Amino acid sequence: MRDLVLKPILSLKGMSLRIYFVFLILPTLCGLTYYNALGNEFMMDDNNFLNGQYYSTFHSFVDLFTKTQSQHYSPLYYIINIILFRLFQGNPFPFHLISLILFYLNCVLLFILLCCLIKNEKVSFLTTTLFCLHPMNTVIVNQISSNFVLLFAFFLQLSLLNYWLYLKKYHQRILFYLISVISLMISLLCFEGALLFPLYLANALYFLKKYSLKKIIKECFPFIFLCLGYSVLWLIFAGSNTKLTLKIHSLHLSLPEYIASLYCLAQWYISNLFYPISIVWIRNIQPIQNSIWLWDLLLFIVVISFTYLLKIWKKQPMNSFALMWFVIGFCLLPLATFAHAYMGLVIEPHWFFFSSLGFFLLMATLIIQLSSVINRKLWIMFLCCLGLFFFAITHDYNALGKTEKNYAEFWLRSSPNNYQALLTLGKIHAEKREYDKALSYFKQILSTNQFEPYEVYNNIGLLHMDTQNFPEARKSIQR
Repeated sequence: MRDLVLKPILSLKGMSLRIYFVFLILPTLCGLTYYNALGNEFMMDDNNFLNGQYYSTFHSFVDLFTKTQSQHYSPLYYIINIILFRLFQGNPFPFHLISLILFYLNCVLLFILLCCLIKNEKVSFLTTTLFCLHPMNTVIVNQISSNFVLLFAFFLQLSLLNYWLYLKKYHQRILFYLISVISLMISLLCFEGALLFPLYLANALYFLKKYSLKKIIKECFPFIFLCLGYSVLWLIFAGSNTKLTLKIHSLHLSLPEYIASLYCLAQWYISNLFYPISIVWIRNIQPIQNSIWLWDLLLFIVVISFTYLLKIWKKQPMNSFALMWFVIGFCLLPLATFAHAYMGLVIEPHWFFFSSLGFFLLMATLIIQLSSVINRKLWIMFLCCLGLFFFAITHDYNALGKTEKNYAEFWLRSSPNNYQALLTLGKIHAEKREYDKALSYFKQILSTNQFEPYEVYNNIGLLHMDTQNFPEARKSIQR
């Protein structure tokens, strides 16, 4: 079993180099990239576990699978973090270390998976390195309670890898199949993004195995059935919390405005993959109402360009496979964008953590192809500069997360009037008894006419109570 899993690494030339990469170069690279984040403090959602907010909801192990405090059905998110916060309590270092180890394991599994799927060692090396260095991953690695995203991606990769080994018809193929199914189940219990697994598998079967549509449906059917089963559980236990219809109606969106806004959000994410200067946990915008035709036209051009690339890459299936891997992740966006409708329309980078692997695969493939048309020294210089650029920016984002206040201020600059950033800053200043500053942040939320202000009024009321202004406190809390 162990030999079969490691075969993609050990069966090709340069076995020693692969071993050094996985067990020496890659952990060193991960450590150097994120070492300055190991001392960062707790922030945002971490505080819900730190102050025991969830303990009052889950009274038994069964409750973790039948109750939720959000619009997600992610039992493992609560189980893992409740256990970790009980073990390590207020010391953030072991949490960050665990996140870094999980990130490293994702990198290792990515390398093994690519060696198995595409059998191109140079592309596998470069893809894994780019993924390791890129600043987009800081939003997941640096927030302690986002460890569920790392687990989701790890088990989704493990599911795809084992299904690919199952297709190779080794004598342990049934075992590989069972591991694939169980891994998908675990991934689903971490994050709903695993619902896209049948599409990722179909993409690999179509471009890399050249399967017919009928055969692809047959291979994917058990996983589709499993995803449907999870969807039923989601509807039972979390569906009522989404209030999706109410959220959509509250934004008063026309179809052209909706499409333009989706493109604007997607463009923000993609632009930060190339030039990562404004990466935040949640990017929000109010629905686009000006120059709608221009945004829609740009989206049309992107769709045409995407179709054209698939056509010209017909004889380069790896390029098409990587592009589709990346694009599949955006299937979440049309509905997920309403997740925090009190902010407007939103996008969260962690939604695309797994699909971004396709982006890095495509980038690595194109860079390798570039080496054959330009001077080798120039190509090496470009590659080194790109790696150093990503490395330096990642370090900057790590430093921003040293304190919750620093990050919230950056978040507010990058995403103006962001509800969560304003609320966080208000709470921080309130704890420091800087009441005027706290009140100004809370009032800024109210001035944006967001429709879920009860938490803000409650915090304003507490401020007034601290300053013994009881009439104003009563007025705010009663609202």
